[in-house]
Amino acid sequence: MMGWEGTVMAKLINVHCHLLNYQFISPGYFKTRSAALEWMVRHRSMRPLVRMISAAIPGRKLGRLHEAYDLLQMDIRKVAARLRQEMDSVGIQLAVPLIMDMGRTTYTEAPQVPFPFQLKLISEIALEQPGVLMPFVMVDPRRIKGSDLLIRCLEELGFLGVKFYPALGYHPDPDSVYNDPQTNDELRKIYDYCESNSIPMTAHCSPGGAYSNDILKEKAIRAELTRPQSWAGVLAKYPKLQLNLAHFGQDLMAIKDPNSWSRAIRDLIGSYPGVYTDVAYNKHALVAQSSGKYFEVLAHLIDADRILKDRILFGTDWCMTRHTWTEKEYVTPFLRLGEERLQRIGFENSLDFLFPGRRFPARLGNFLNANGRRASEMPKWLLANLIVDRAAG
Repeated sequence: MMGWEGTVMAKLINVHCHLLNYQFISPGYFKTRSAALEWMVRHRSMRPLVRMISAAIPGRKLGRLHEAYDLLQMDIRKVAARLRQEMDSVGIQLAVPLIMDMGRTTYTEAPQVPFPFQLKLISEIALEQPGVLMPFVMVDPRRIKGSDLLIRCLEELGFLGVKFYPALGYHPDPDSVYNDPQTNDELRKIYDYCESNSIPMTAHCSPGGAYSNDILKEKAIRAELTRPQSWAGVLAKYPKLQLNLAHFGQDLMAIKDPNSWSRAIRDLIGSYPGVYTDVAYNKHALVAQSSGKYFEVLAHLIDADRILKDRILFGTDWCMTRHTWTEKEYVTPFLRLGEERLQRIGFENSLDFLFPGRRFPARLGNFLNANGRRASEMPKWLLANLIVDRAAG
Protein backbone atom coordinates (compact mmCIF):
# COMPACT_ATOMS: atom_id res chain seq x y z
CA MET A 1 0.00 0.00 0.00
CA MET A 2 1.14 3.56 -0.52
CA GLY A 3 0.46 6.47 1.77
CA TRP A 4 -1.32 9.55 0.47
CA GLU A 5 2.10 11.13 -0.03
CA GLY A 6 3.37 8.08 -1.97
CA THR A 7 5.29 6.26 0.77
CA VAL A 8 5.14 2.49 0.44
CA MET A 9 3.64 1.00 3.62
CA ALA A 10 2.41 -2.49 2.71
CA LYS A 11 1.51 -4.74 -0.21
CA LEU A 12 -1.48 -5.03 -2.51
CA ILE A 13 -2.93 -8.01 -4.37
CA ASN A 14 -4.94 -7.38 -7.53
CA VAL A 15 -7.37 -10.30 -7.83
CA HIS A 16 -8.92 -9.10 -11.10
CA CYS A 17 -7.01 -8.07 -14.21
CA HIS A 18 -6.47 -9.38 -17.74
CA LEU A 19 -3.72 -10.33 -20.17
CA LEU A 20 -4.86 -10.07 -23.77
CA ASN A 21 -4.16 -8.46 -27.11
CA TYR A 22 -5.89 -8.24 -30.47
CA GLN A 23 -4.71 -11.73 -31.43
CA PHE A 24 -6.38 -13.23 -28.33
CA ILE A 25 -9.82 -11.76 -29.13
CA SER A 26 -12.25 -12.71 -31.89
CA PRO A 27 -12.26 -9.99 -34.59
CA GLY A 28 -15.99 -10.58 -34.66
CA TYR A 29 -16.27 -9.15 -31.15
CA PHE A 30 -14.95 -5.80 -32.34
CA LYS A 31 -17.08 -5.90 -35.48
CA THR A 32 -20.31 -6.31 -33.52
CA ARG A 33 -19.43 -3.10 -31.69
CA SER A 34 -18.17 -1.25 -34.73
CA ALA A 35 -16.72 -2.38 -38.04
CA ALA A 36 -14.65 0.81 -38.06
CA LEU A 37 -13.29 0.00 -34.59
CA GLU A 38 -12.24 -3.49 -35.69
CA TRP A 39 -10.54 -2.06 -38.77
CA MET A 40 -8.66 0.53 -36.71
CA VAL A 41 -7.49 -2.07 -34.20
CA ARG A 42 -6.32 -4.37 -36.98
CA HIS A 43 -4.26 -1.66 -38.73
CA ARG A 44 -1.34 -0.31 -36.72
CA SER A 45 -1.05 2.65 -39.04
CA MET A 46 -4.21 4.05 -37.43
CA ARG A 47 -2.41 5.03 -34.21
CA PRO A 48 -2.15 8.75 -35.15
CA LEU A 49 -5.91 8.83 -35.73
CA VAL A 50 -6.56 7.06 -32.42
CA ARG A 51 -4.27 9.61 -30.73
CA MET A 52 -6.27 12.46 -32.23
CA ILE A 53 -9.56 10.91 -31.10
CA SER A 54 -8.17 10.40 -27.62
CA ALA A 55 -7.07 14.03 -27.38
CA ALA A 56 -10.38 15.34 -28.70
CA ILE A 57 -12.62 13.66 -26.12
CA PRO A 58 -13.56 16.10 -23.32
CA GLY A 59 -12.22 15.55 -19.82
CA ARG A 60 -10.44 12.30 -18.94
CA LYS A 61 -12.92 9.92 -20.54
CA LEU A 62 -10.94 7.73 -22.95
CA GLY A 63 -7.98 10.07 -22.48
CA ARG A 64 -5.59 7.13 -22.74
CA LEU A 65 -7.33 5.42 -25.64
CA HIS A 66 -4.17 5.53 -27.73
CA GLU A 67 -2.27 3.70 -24.96
CA ALA A 68 -4.93 0.99 -24.82
CA TYR A 69 -4.64 0.75 -28.60
CA ASP A 70 -0.88 0.21 -28.24
CA LEU A 71 -1.46 -2.59 -25.73
CA LEU A 72 -3.78 -4.40 -28.13
CA GLN A 73 -1.04 -4.34 -30.77
CA MET A 74 1.69 -5.75 -28.48
CA ASP A 75 2.97 -9.30 -28.26
CA ILE A 76 1.40 -10.92 -25.20
CA ARG A 77 4.75 -11.11 -23.39
CA LYS A 78 5.14 -7.36 -23.80
CA VAL A 79 1.62 -6.87 -22.43
CA ALA A 80 2.63 -8.94 -19.39
CA ALA A 81 5.77 -6.84 -18.99
CA ARG A 82 3.69 -3.65 -19.11
CA LEU A 83 1.34 -5.03 -16.47
CA ARG A 84 4.30 -5.88 -14.27
CA GLN A 85 5.73 -2.39 -14.77
CA GLU A 86 2.46 -0.76 -13.75
CA MET A 87 2.12 -3.11 -10.78
CA ASP A 88 5.56 -2.09 -9.55
CA SER A 89 4.70 1.60 -9.91
CA VAL A 90 2.01 1.35 -7.24
CA GLY A 91 3.13 -1.50 -4.97
CA ILE A 92 0.97 -4.33 -6.32
CA GLN A 93 2.93 -7.47 -5.49
CA LEU A 94 0.64 -10.14 -6.94
CA ALA A 95 -1.79 -9.92 -9.85
CA VAL A 96 -4.33 -12.46 -11.07
CA PRO A 97 -4.87 -12.24 -14.85
CA LEU A 98 -8.23 -13.71 -15.85
CA ILE A 99 -7.86 -15.46 -19.20
CA MET A 100 -10.84 -15.26 -21.57
CA ASP A 101 -12.05 -18.03 -23.89
CA MET A 102 -13.59 -16.27 -26.91
CA GLY A 103 -13.65 -19.33 -29.16
CA ARG A 104 -17.21 -20.54 -28.47
CA THR A 105 -19.14 -17.32 -28.63
CA THR A 106 -21.39 -16.54 -31.60
CA TYR A 107 -18.70 -14.45 -33.28
CA THR A 108 -17.96 -16.14 -36.58
CA GLU A 109 -14.20 -15.55 -36.53
CA ALA A 110 -11.92 -17.34 -34.08
CA PRO A 111 -9.03 -15.45 -32.44
CA GLN A 112 -5.83 -15.38 -34.48
CA VAL A 113 -4.03 -17.27 -31.69
CA PRO A 114 -5.90 -20.55 -31.01
CA PHE A 115 -7.11 -20.82 -27.44
CA PRO A 116 -4.97 -23.85 -26.44
CA PHE A 117 -1.88 -21.96 -27.58
CA GLN A 118 -3.03 -18.89 -25.61
CA LEU A 119 -3.15 -21.08 -22.51
CA LYS A 120 0.37 -22.36 -23.14
CA LEU A 121 1.73 -18.84 -23.55
CA ILE A 122 0.10 -17.63 -20.34
CA SER A 123 1.38 -20.73 -18.52
CA GLU A 124 4.93 -19.93 -19.65
CA ILE A 125 4.60 -16.30 -18.54
CA ALA A 126 3.36 -17.38 -15.09
CA LEU A 127 6.18 -19.90 -14.78
CA GLU A 128 8.76 -17.18 -15.40
CA GLN A 129 7.62 -15.21 -12.34
CA PRO A 130 5.97 -17.55 -9.81
CA GLY A 131 3.91 -15.84 -7.16
CA VAL A 132 3.77 -12.57 -9.10
CA LEU A 133 1.40 -13.33 -11.99
CA MET A 134 -0.94 -16.18 -11.05
CA PRO A 135 -3.62 -16.58 -13.73
CA PHE A 136 -7.19 -17.89 -13.66
CA VAL A 137 -8.45 -19.81 -16.68
CA MET A 138 -11.81 -19.48 -18.40
CA VAL A 139 -12.87 -22.45 -20.52
CA ASP A 140 -16.29 -21.99 -22.11
CA PRO A 141 -18.50 -24.92 -20.93
CA ARG A 142 -19.90 -25.19 -24.46
CA ARG A 143 -16.56 -26.59 -25.62
CA ILE A 144 -16.49 -30.33 -26.20
CA LYS A 145 -14.85 -31.76 -23.07
CA GLY A 146 -14.24 -28.22 -21.86
CA SER A 147 -14.03 -29.44 -18.27
CA ASP A 148 -11.14 -31.74 -19.21
CA LEU A 149 -9.21 -28.81 -20.68
CA LEU A 150 -9.94 -26.68 -17.64
CA ILE A 151 -8.77 -29.35 -15.20
CA ARG A 152 -5.60 -29.85 -17.24
CA CYS A 153 -4.91 -26.11 -16.96
CA LEU A 154 -5.28 -26.29 -13.17
CA GLU A 155 -3.25 -29.46 -12.70
CA GLU A 156 -0.60 -29.26 -15.42
CA LEU A 157 -0.30 -25.67 -16.66
CA GLY A 158 -0.07 -23.78 -13.37
CA PHE A 159 -3.36 -21.87 -13.37
CA LEU A 160 -4.45 -20.85 -9.88
CA GLY A 161 -8.21 -20.61 -10.39
CA VAL A 162 -11.18 -20.40 -12.76
CA LYS A 163 -12.91 -17.54 -14.56
CA PHE A 164 -16.59 -17.54 -15.58
CA TYR A 165 -18.15 -15.14 -18.09
CA PRO A 166 -21.77 -16.25 -18.59
CA ALA A 167 -22.58 -13.11 -20.60
CA LEU A 168 -20.76 -14.72 -23.52
CA GLY A 169 -23.77 -16.95 -23.97
CA TYR A 170 -24.46 -19.51 -21.24
CA HIS A 171 -26.25 -19.64 -17.89
CA PRO A 172 -24.12 -20.51 -14.83
CA ASP A 173 -26.74 -22.85 -13.33
CA PRO A 174 -26.18 -26.45 -14.53
CA ASP A 175 -29.93 -27.04 -14.42
CA SER A 176 -30.83 -24.03 -16.55
CA VAL A 177 -33.03 -24.45 -19.62
CA TYR A 178 -30.96 -21.73 -21.30
CA ASN A 179 -28.18 -24.30 -21.79
CA ASP A 180 -28.12 -27.47 -23.82
CA PRO A 181 -27.61 -30.73 -21.86
CA GLN A 182 -23.95 -31.03 -22.83
CA THR A 183 -23.18 -27.53 -21.49
CA ASN A 184 -24.92 -28.33 -18.21
CA ASP A 185 -22.94 -31.57 -17.90
CA GLU A 186 -19.69 -29.67 -18.40
CA LEU A 187 -20.72 -27.11 -15.77
CA ARG A 188 -21.44 -29.89 -13.26
CA LYS A 189 -18.01 -31.41 -13.84
CA ILE A 190 -16.36 -28.02 -13.36
CA TYR A 191 -18.26 -27.23 -10.15
CA ASP A 192 -17.67 -30.73 -8.77
CA TYR A 193 -13.95 -30.40 -9.32
CA CYS A 194 -13.71 -26.83 -8.01
CA GLU A 195 -15.69 -27.53 -4.86
CA SER A 196 -13.80 -30.75 -4.10
CA ASN A 197 -10.41 -29.11 -4.61
CA SER A 198 -11.07 -25.65 -3.12
CA ILE A 199 -10.43 -23.89 -6.43
CA PRO A 200 -11.07 -20.11 -6.33
CA MET A 201 -13.49 -18.94 -9.03
CA THR A 202 -14.26 -15.44 -10.31
CA ALA A 203 -17.44 -14.66 -12.25
CA HIS A 204 -18.29 -11.52 -14.18
CA CYS A 205 -21.28 -10.07 -12.31
CA SER A 206 -22.36 -6.66 -13.59
CA PRO A 207 -24.69 -5.31 -16.28
CA GLY A 208 -21.71 -4.03 -18.28
CA GLY A 209 -18.93 -5.83 -20.10
CA ALA A 210 -18.78 -8.11 -23.13
CA TYR A 211 -21.74 -10.04 -24.50
CA SER A 212 -22.24 -12.74 -27.06
CA ASN A 213 -23.53 -11.32 -30.31
CA ASP A 214 -26.86 -13.17 -30.20
CA ILE A 215 -27.90 -11.52 -26.93
CA LEU A 216 -26.24 -8.14 -27.46
CA LYS A 217 -29.61 -6.41 -27.90
CA GLU A 218 -31.57 -8.67 -25.54
CA LYS A 219 -31.31 -6.80 -22.25
CA ALA A 220 -33.50 -9.19 -20.25
CA ILE A 221 -31.50 -12.25 -21.31
CA ARG A 222 -28.21 -10.46 -20.67
CA ALA A 223 -29.35 -9.70 -17.15
CA GLU A 224 -30.56 -13.24 -16.53
CA LEU A 225 -27.21 -14.76 -17.50
CA THR A 226 -25.17 -12.32 -15.46
CA ARG A 227 -27.19 -11.20 -12.42
CA PRO A 228 -26.17 -12.41 -8.94
CA GLN A 229 -29.41 -14.37 -8.44
CA SER A 230 -28.44 -16.64 -11.33
CA TRP A 231 -25.72 -18.03 -9.07
CA ALA A 232 -28.20 -18.89 -6.31
CA GLY A 233 -29.04 -22.23 -7.91
CA VAL A 234 -25.35 -23.02 -8.35
CA LEU A 235 -24.56 -22.29 -4.70
CA ALA A 236 -27.56 -24.25 -3.47
CA LYS A 237 -26.09 -27.32 -5.17
CA TYR A 238 -22.44 -26.50 -4.44
CA PRO A 239 -22.49 -24.54 -1.16
CA LYS A 240 -18.74 -24.80 -0.52
CA LEU A 241 -17.63 -23.10 -3.73
CA GLN A 242 -15.00 -20.37 -3.40
CA LEU A 243 -16.69 -17.78 -5.63
CA ASN A 244 -15.96 -14.11 -6.31
CA LEU A 245 -18.94 -12.30 -7.86
CA ALA A 246 -16.90 -9.57 -9.50
CA HIS A 247 -17.46 -5.83 -9.82
CA PHE A 248 -19.83 -5.72 -6.78
CA GLY A 249 -22.62 -5.34 -9.34
CA GLN A 250 -21.20 -1.91 -10.27
CA ASP A 251 -23.90 -0.30 -8.13
CA LEU A 252 -22.26 -0.34 -4.71
CA MET A 253 -23.77 2.98 -3.69
CA ALA A 254 -27.26 1.49 -4.15
CA ILE A 255 -26.63 -1.41 -1.77
CA LYS A 256 -29.55 -0.40 0.45
CA ASP A 257 -31.92 -0.85 -2.49
CA PRO A 258 -33.34 -4.40 -2.22
CA ASN A 259 -33.43 -4.59 -6.03
CA SER A 260 -29.79 -3.65 -6.55
CA TRP A 261 -27.16 -6.10 -7.77
CA SER A 262 -24.89 -5.17 -4.86
CA ARG A 263 -27.63 -6.06 -2.35
CA ALA A 264 -28.17 -9.42 -4.08
CA ILE A 265 -24.43 -10.10 -3.87
CA ARG A 266 -24.43 -9.17 -0.17
CA ASP A 267 -27.30 -11.58 0.45
CA LEU A 268 -25.37 -14.45 -1.17
CA ILE A 269 -22.27 -13.55 0.82
CA GLY A 270 -24.33 -13.77 4.00
CA SER A 271 -25.62 -17.21 3.04
CA TYR A 272 -22.44 -18.96 1.87
CA PRO A 273 -18.99 -18.93 3.51
CA GLY A 274 -17.01 -18.95 0.26
CA VAL A 275 -18.70 -16.10 -1.61
CA TYR A 276 -16.73 -12.87 -2.14
CA THR A 277 -17.00 -9.78 -4.33
CA ASP A 278 -14.40 -7.45 -5.82
CA VAL A 279 -14.34 -3.74 -6.69
CA ALA A 280 -12.73 -4.08 -10.13
CA TYR A 281 -13.78 -1.47 -12.69
CA ASN A 282 -16.08 0.41 -10.33
CA LYS A 283 -15.93 3.65 -12.29
CA HIS A 284 -17.80 5.54 -9.56
CA ALA A 285 -14.60 5.29 -7.50
CA LEU A 286 -12.67 7.16 -10.20
CA VAL A 287 -15.12 9.87 -11.29
CA ALA A 288 -14.94 13.11 -9.31
CA GLN A 289 -18.73 13.54 -9.09
CA SER A 290 -19.20 10.22 -7.30
CA SER A 291 -15.84 9.30 -5.80
CA GLY A 292 -16.42 10.88 -2.39
CA LYS A 293 -19.74 9.13 -1.85
CA TYR A 294 -18.38 5.83 -3.19
CA PHE A 295 -15.56 5.65 -0.67
CA GLU A 296 -17.84 6.84 2.14
CA VAL A 297 -20.15 3.88 1.46
CA LEU A 298 -17.28 1.41 0.97
CA ALA A 299 -15.55 2.49 4.19
CA HIS A 300 -18.82 2.13 6.11
CA LEU A 301 -19.35 -1.40 4.76
CA ILE A 302 -15.84 -2.43 5.78
CA ASP A 303 -16.30 -0.93 9.25
CA ALA A 304 -19.89 -1.86 10.02
CA ASP A 305 -20.75 -5.07 8.16
CA ARG A 306 -19.10 -7.86 10.14
CA ILE A 307 -19.48 -10.39 7.30
CA LEU A 308 -18.89 -8.19 4.27
CA LYS A 309 -15.68 -6.68 5.65
CA ASP A 310 -13.96 -10.04 5.19
CA ARG A 311 -15.37 -10.73 1.71
CA ILE A 312 -14.57 -7.58 -0.29
CA LEU A 313 -11.56 -7.97 -2.59
CA PHE A 314 -9.41 -5.44 -4.41
CA GLY A 315 -9.11 -5.55 -8.19
CA THR A 316 -8.70 -3.08 -11.03
CA ASP A 317 -9.71 -4.90 -14.25
CA TRP A 318 -6.51 -3.81 -16.02
CA CYS A 319 -6.24 -3.59 -19.07
CA MET A 320 -10.03 -3.10 -19.53
CA THR A 321 -9.59 0.21 -17.71
CA ARG A 322 -6.50 1.25 -19.63
CA HIS A 323 -8.35 3.53 -22.06
CA THR A 324 -8.76 6.00 -19.19
CA TRP A 325 -6.57 5.04 -16.19
CA THR A 326 -3.16 3.57 -15.56
CA GLU A 327 -2.88 1.08 -12.72
CA LYS A 328 -1.51 3.79 -10.45
CA GLU A 329 -4.35 6.15 -11.34
CA TYR A 330 -6.87 3.43 -10.48
CA VAL A 331 -5.27 2.53 -7.17
CA THR A 332 -4.61 6.06 -5.86
CA PRO A 333 -8.24 6.99 -5.00
CA PHE A 334 -8.50 3.82 -2.88
CA LEU A 335 -5.90 5.28 -0.55
CA ARG A 336 -8.77 7.33 0.88
CA LEU A 337 -9.88 4.18 2.67
CA GLY A 338 -6.87 4.41 4.94
CA GLU A 339 -4.19 1.81 5.62
CA GLU A 340 -6.21 -0.59 7.77
CA ARG A 341 -9.20 -0.87 5.40
CA LEU A 342 -7.06 -1.18 2.29
CA GLN A 343 -4.92 -3.80 4.01
CA ARG A 344 -8.12 -5.72 4.70
CA ILE A 345 -9.55 -5.78 1.16
CA GLY A 346 -6.29 -5.53 -0.75
CA PHE A 347 -4.26 -8.11 1.12
CA GLU A 348 -5.86 -10.19 3.89
CA ASN A 349 -9.16 -10.94 2.15
CA SER A 350 -7.40 -11.52 -1.14
CA LEU A 351 -5.10 -14.14 0.37
CA ASP A 352 -8.08 -15.88 1.99
CA PHE A 353 -9.91 -16.03 -1.34
CA LEU A 354 -7.00 -17.06 -3.54
CA PHE A 355 -5.54 -19.59 -1.10
CA PRO A 356 -8.33 -21.19 0.98
CA GLY A 357 -6.96 -22.02 4.42
CA ARG A 358 -3.90 -19.98 3.41
CA ARG A 359 -2.48 -23.13 1.81
CA PHE A 360 -0.33 -23.10 -1.29
CA PRO A 361 -1.97 -25.64 -3.65
CA ALA A 362 0.00 -28.86 -4.03
CA ARG A 363 -0.96 -28.94 -7.73
CA LEU A 364 0.97 -25.66 -8.25
CA GLY A 365 3.95 -27.10 -6.43
CA ASN A 366 3.83 -30.11 -8.75
CA PHE A 367 3.66 -27.78 -11.77
CA LEU A 368 6.70 -25.83 -10.61
CA ASN A 369 8.67 -28.99 -9.85
CA ALA A 370 7.82 -30.52 -13.23
CA ASN A 371 9.20 -27.42 -14.95
CA GLY A 372 12.43 -27.01 -13.02
CA ARG A 373 11.17 -24.44 -10.52
CA ARG A 374 10.41 -24.60 -6.79
CA ALA A 375 7.79 -23.00 -4.57
CA SER A 376 10.67 -21.53 -2.57
CA GLU A 377 11.32 -19.22 -5.54
CA MET A 378 8.08 -17.37 -4.85
CA PRO A 379 8.32 -13.96 -3.16
CA LYS A 380 9.27 -14.20 0.51
CA TRP A 381 6.27 -12.14 1.62
CA LEU A 382 3.92 -14.67 -0.02
CA LEU A 383 5.70 -17.68 1.47
CA ALA A 384 5.48 -16.03 4.89
CA ASN A 385 1.68 -15.89 4.59
CA LEU A 386 1.03 -19.40 3.24
CA ILE A 387 1.36 -22.98 4.39
CA VAL A 388 3.59 -24.66 1.80
CA ASP A 389 3.90 -28.44 1.64
CA ARG A 390 7.50 -29.59 1.93
CA ALA A 391 7.21 -31.57 -1.29
CA ALA A 392 6.63 -28.30 -3.16
CA GLY A 393 10.08 -27.12 -2.17
